[in-house]
Amino acid sequence: MKFKGITNILIVVLFVSCDTIGSYDYYIENKSDSTLTISYGWLSKLETKKVQPHSVLRIDTLETNNGLTDLKERFLSDYFDTLYLQINNSFIKKDINSRSDWEYSQEKRNHKNIYRFIVNNQDVK
Repeated sequence: MKFKGITNILIVVLFVSCDTIGSYDYYIENKSDSTLTISYGWLSKLETKKVQPHSVLRIDTLETNNGLTDLKERFLSDYFDTLYLQINNSFIKKDINSRSDWEYSQEKRNHKNIYRFIVNNQDVK
């Protein structure tokens, strides 16, 4: 009988002490009439993708044991060492590397941290 009680206590301690698994999802949402080019990577592994007008592109999903936590100003530096956005013959008024130009939300049910960089027509010079 004592063994069963000790086992139950150990199981409860194990589950309570585990960090919540979650993810960081990074999206580029192009609400403009222009095609965007996003380049991103970590340690020289660079990827480049097009974001068509009026579409959304998930650039990455990164698993973490941080649970639901906004990384504030570290939201990019922990996962990307290269991140830039281009648009043909124009400039984007927003800074893709600035946390203040990204929207942050959470999906608590799925333990997701969601960052969205949104480009509208008025953001394109």
